[in-house]
Amino acid sequence: MLDAHLQGQFQSLWSLYRDDSPAQLPEFLSRPAVQAFNLVNHDRLFALLVGADYIQRQHESFSVDFGQANLVWSL
Repeated sequence: MLDAHLQGQFQSLWSLYRDDSPAQLPEFLSRPAVQAFNLVNHDRLFALLVGADYIQRQHESFSVDFGQANLVWSL
């Protein structure tokens, strides 16, 4: 289970990523707004972002639901 703070951080980061739509994740990670998340010191947040990006690239129907008590990923 993810704590509410981590879910909130992931929601902000994932929304920023989805709105930015860079061609590649490394390009997104180099942006100043993303560096504010200090991902180098937040392994779980980085893993969520990389995992969600990977799944989305494999399955276009992938979605993330933030409106529940737990973070829900679905295909």
